[in-house]
Amino acid sequence: MDALRDEIKVLRCQNIERRHFIPQEALYAILGLENIRTVLKDQGIEKEQLEELAQNITHGKRPIFGILVCIRKFRSILKFVKIDHFQYQPSHLDHKLPFEKEDLGKLLPPPLQRSFMSSNGSSSPVSSKSTLPRYLEDDTVLPFLQEEVIGQGGFGVVYKVLLHETQQHFFDTPGRTCVRKEFMPLTTNKADYEVELRNLSILNHLKHPHIIEVLSAFTYRDRHNLIFPAMGGGLAILLESERPPDFEQDQTFVAALASLASAIEQVHNLTANTIDLQRIGCDHDLRSKNILIEGHNFILADFGLSRFKNPSQDSDTMHKQGQGDCVASDCENLNNDFDKRRNRRSSDI
Repeated sequence: MDALRDEIKVLRCQNIERRHFIPQEALYAILGLENIRTVLKDQGIEKEQLEELAQNITHGKRPIFGILVCIRKFRSILKFVKIDHFQYQPSHLDHKLPFEKEDLGKLLPPPLQRSFMSSNGSSSPVSSKSTLPRYLEDDTVLPFLQEEVIGQGGFGVVYKVLLHETQQHFFDTPGRTCVRKEFMPLTTNKADYEVELRNLSILNHLKHPHIIEVLSAFTYRDRHNLIFPAMGGGLAILLESERPPDFEQDQTFVAALASLASAIEQVHNLTANTIDLQRIGCDHDLRSKNILIEGHNFILADFGLSRFKNPSQDSDTMHKQGQGDCVASDCENLNNDFDKRRNRRSSDI
């Protein structure tokens, strides 16, 4: 079985932390049902158990089995089967990777625990579109192949990232990049993260082409993260630069502004028919730096200060301090030490 072991090891990819993981799709291609049957047969698994065990591994324990293949302890898979609580469904135990040391203590002797732990991170999460937040263990290997800082502020840092193409279900075409917004530590910004995620979750139901879509949300190493599709630029930079080819014509600007106005109108008068939800909203931080560009289109983004209320309520809200480069005149008293005033949806405009 050394040949199979070598095949698996060749699949290893290195992430930005120089840690290795094995892409799930590639691993599944190697550990198909026939190969699993062959390994079990060669290891002397009793005939009356072989087929059922092969099916059990195929439907929920292939990454675990792959680790056991790499450390040459194939038969230990039976110990993992014993603790699966009859959960015969895809990836039940695999989703527990990476295993904690105390959990492995119930399954493997100390020497094997160390070998298993050294390969524990070879399984990396596969992300799908979801606004339900996830918590990842500190030793999880994230499938980020490239990463660069593209912005930062009081909330945290924004990165442009490239995920391994088979470890995400966000895009159909390979090579697409994402943006990762990382908030400050849990102790200071949990509320900011929860508010922005809730706002984005509501807006996702609109499926408006000119409102940014949140792809995923997770907490990792005491940092909250939001994942978005990467865009081609921002309005603030566009206004300070020479006209790019996509905006050579004046009518292109007019069309982009009209679409942006449609997005703002949806934020102000939100109706999400898919979940039978109606709200009145206010962005509270509408400015050129929070308007992204993709092709000929303006995309409304950054809803950390936004608030949504029941239609029966007034839209008036105490002014929320965003960046000082763009503040509506009705948000602060210009004649009295800039005292905050109550502002409404018209302040966005």
